[in-house]
Amino acid sequence: MLKNQKFILLIAVSLLLMAGTIYYFNNIRIPGLTTRLEKDIRAKVDVAAMPKTRIAVVADKEGIPKYTQLTDEIIKAKVKIVDIPTDYVASNAAFDIDVIKNKITKEDLRYGEQIILDSLSTEQKWFGDYDRLKEFAVKSIVAEEVKPGNIVDLIVNYRNGTYDVIVPKTKVRKIYKSEGKDGIISSYTLIFSLDELSYRDVLLASKLGYLETRLYIDESQKASAKTFNYSVQSKKIPLIKVDEKDSAVADIVPIERTAESTANINATQSSKQEVKDTKAQNDSQKTQIKVQR
Repeated sequence: MLKNQKFILLIAVSLLLMAGTIYYFNNIRIPGLTTRLEKDIRAKVDVAAMPKTRIAVVADKEGIPKYTQLTDEIIKAKVKIVDIPTDYVASNAAFDIDVIKNKITKEDLRYGEQIILDSLSTEQKWFGDYDRLKEFAVKSIVAEEVKPGNIVDLIVNYRNGTYDVIVPKTKVRKIYKSEGKDGIISSYTLIFSLDELSYRDVLLASKLGYLETRLYIDESQKASAKTFNYSVQSKKIPLIKVDEKDSAVADIVPIERTAESTANINATQSSKQEVKDTKAQNDSQKTQIKVQR
């Protein structure tokens, strides 16, 4: 009888252990594994469940053209920081605005594209030791396609169907727009980095006609030939005009003056000089007469 009770007790304990084991797996172990597996699967296929990293992307539908300097203004209008699934973050992507500020785009950046540091560069190779910043009024910037950082030819339009290339393949540092009373843009002011000779050429050219730009499509394009000749162009306008009081007044004569009108000015100056010489000669003769007396 006692043996039967022990046997029954052993069976009962075994059943309790089996029940406990089944309960553990059904209610704790298996649900835990299922939840963990579900999270892993969701993390791989469900974008909303994936871990995120904040990355800089192009937010403007027009994108960012090649050779654009990422100034504060450009960044504010065309770039934003968004959360992107970590598995989809491109290698060497920009994770902070300060990392890309004032860099130059080496290629066109498309809308929605992550900004990669390899697509940006500094400006050092574009500027020489003797380059200095200078602003110039420019009439045309290729229908506003020219942006800071773009590569352009700076040309002078003589208003008679001819032009010259003053500074080929140079970089635009900044652009300022001036609006008239009607709100329409009346002029553009561009800042370039120029050496002494280029500055001299552009300064003279701006007196002979109006400045324009031509935009390069790609950096690999060959630079245009410089056709502006300072020695030739400087002879087209007199740099000094003498007033009635014989004081030298720097006065650049406008390009609208023809060769005939320039000759008239020279002739007038020569006549004035002859009158002064004659007067000086008469005064000298009067002095000699007084001495003789």
